[in-house]
Amino acid sequence: MLRKLKKNRLQTGLWPALALVALVIAVGLVVFFRNHNKPHITPTPQASVPQLQNDRTSSSPKTASSPQDVNQGTAIDNHGSGTADTLPSQWTRSQSGLLTVKGPSYNSTVKSGDTLSGSSSDSQVQFRLVDEQVGVIAQGILSVVDGNFSGKLNFSSYGSNGRLDVFTAGPDGQEANEVQVPVSF
Repeated sequence: MLRKLKKNRLQTGLWPALALVALVIAVGLVVFFRNHNKPHITPTPQASVPQLQNDRTSSSPKTASSPQDVNQGTAIDNHGSGTADTLPSQWTRSQSGLLTVKGPSYNSTVKSGDTLSGSSSDSQVQFRLVDEQVGVIAQGILSVVDGNFSGKLNFSSYGSNGRLDVFTAGPDGQEANEVQVPVSF
């Protein structure tokens, strides 16, 4: 009887320890996969960006032939000149009010060659163009000159809808003053 009582105490004490280990492993996996799936912003020099062609003659969306074909778009920095012709009522502002995207406007159709423009109190802004089919299809950094930024977008779309994220880098390197503009291609 004493041996059975000791065995039950050992098993009872073992379950909370096993549950704690399982919880720690689960939390670690969640943190890993969240950080692993976040897009990383690294500017691509314009000279090394291959020109992808969009096939608009077929009804099916274009598929990337290799992972290198995706996420190759960028923008040609116009150093604040060449802003979009949109009304202030069509502009999208960050919650802080420190960053405003003047073009493209909310829910507009965007194509390669269109201008990304706006204003910011920082010296540069970063952007990320996300396609519903493949994820990030263009990204880069634009200079802010006299409070304005502008750049000619260069990308190939794979889906029909997406999102343009424009943001600044906070002191800790994290995204700040983010503006998200839903777009179609």
